[in-house]
Amino acid sequence: MNRKVEIIIGILIVLTFVFILGKNILSFSFDSYDSINKLKEAVINEDIKYLKNHLEIENYESSLNNNDIKNIVAFLRNQYIIEDDWNEYLNTSNRNFYIKKSGKEKLLFDKFILVLKPYELILSSDTPGAIVYIDGKEVGKIDKKNYEFKYNPILPGQHKIKLKYEGKYAKLEKERELGFFNETEREIHYNIELEPNYINIYCNYPEAKLFVNNKDTGKTIEEIDVFGPVTLDGSIYLQAILETKGKTFKSDKVPVDDYLCELFIEAENDYDNLGYSDSLESIDSIIDEHMLSYCRSLANAVNNNDFKIVEPYLLKGSPLYNTQKNLVKNLNEKGIREELLYYDLLNIEKINDDTYEVTTYEAFNIISNNNVEEKDYEWTYTVKIVEGQPYLANIR
Repeated sequence: MNRKVEIIIGILIVLTFVFILGKNILSFSFDSYDSINKLKEAVINEDIKYLKNHLEIENYESSLNNNDIKNIVAFLRNQYIIEDDWNEYLNTSNRNFYIKKSGKEKLLFDKFILVLKPYELILSSDTPGAIVYIDGKEVGKIDKKNYEFKYNPILPGQHKIKLKYEGKYAKLEKERELGFFNETEREIHYNIELEPNYINIYCNYPEAKLFVNNKDTGKTIEEIDVFGPVTLDGSIYLQAILETKGKTFKSDKVPVDDYLCELFIEAENDYDNLGYSDSLESIDSIIDEHMLSYCRSLANAVNNNDFKIVEPYLLKGSPLYNTQKNLVKNLNEKGIREELLYYDLLNIEKINDDTYEVTTYEAFNIISNNNVEEKDYEWTYTVKIVEGQPYLANIR
């Protein structure tokens, strides 16, 4: 081999080495910095065309359309990550937002794509049975046991979540626009309260049947814990009807415009036929009914953050009145709900003509942050009789 050929071969070897080295250096420089920064700029500038081939939802079976990408990009532009150095997100798949290498583009250079993970919506509400809509599509209902609804997968971004309840006596609806993005958590928790109205019903004959707008509910007053959801605009009216020994006794029709509805049946001239020994219920029976309704109403007041629900059972200005007013507010602010499980009247002791000490046993489910804890109590209440009606004044 002559000297000239050796020189040519040597030059070719050097050029090949330089080409390979330059390609690797250029590829590293371009792919690791320029390409990743281009991803970031595409999000900032809402470059849907570029992101169509450079954005992926992990384990998401459906392909992303332009509206999906627009929604994701518009939301990401307002997140704190837009200020970060996105090179730090390369191959950090333990996060819900990362960048990965995916083949080649333009033959020479590594292709980088932005990967996001979908989320699971855990929606809680105060209205079991309410229908859930996501971006206008019906997807399920709030569960009647745990007051929750779970849905996945839901794409990162902004979504319209609507709750709609249509019952016999009330229609409720609320829509909120909620964001879905978190770098580490896959479950996104939201709460939407429809704030339904529930009422307590008192009747001097609790075994009477309840009629609503002239229709039989199929239940007696004593079988009803709280009644609702119901509107309080007076468009619905209640009536108690007692049928016994071939006779029918009716209360007036009372419009529903408050949290306590009282239904009175006049049957003074027929007590013997009805089987009652006198014209008045015993004070023990009156207090027992009052205490049970109070326990139900207190739980309802806490769940709806509305002291007015339990207020009719308390003596205004008394220590218990002020204590329970603060209790309702404080428990609701902590996200605590209550469910009455059991009530029993243990003892009634007469202190004087208008004062009684009443001991009860009460058991509740305390619901907080998706946890349910059963708690039971034994309380002694001071009950005052005012104009024939019992009111709670103190507790120990």
